Amino acid sequence: MYTERFYRSWTAGNGLESFRVVSGESDLQIYAEKCLRKEAMVSLEDIRARLRDHISRHPVFLRSMVPVETGTRDFPQVHGGIGKTLEHRTHGLGCRGNSQ
Repeated sequence: MYTERFYRSWTAGNGLESFRVVSGESDLQIYAEKCLRKEAMVSLEDIRARLRDHISRHPVFLRSMVPVETGTRDFPQVHGGIGKTLEHRTHGLGCRGNSQ
């Protein structure tokens, strides 16, 4: 069920493109110098796929409210892969002005 993010109206783009990227439970409001919706969607879906894969191998990770030791070092490197994903993949949705 969608929850309105009222706080998003508190920020102004100050001349930046504004767009939403939604996949599963992830709902991102992004401001950038140019529309990067396609690239952001590819990155988001890549990150979510890595997390799903990690959870499939370590189900306790899904519901834990505290750090979990999985006994391995195969956790997804989410932060390290974003730039590489943006650089190499560019298929997805386009932007039109300051759409959300």
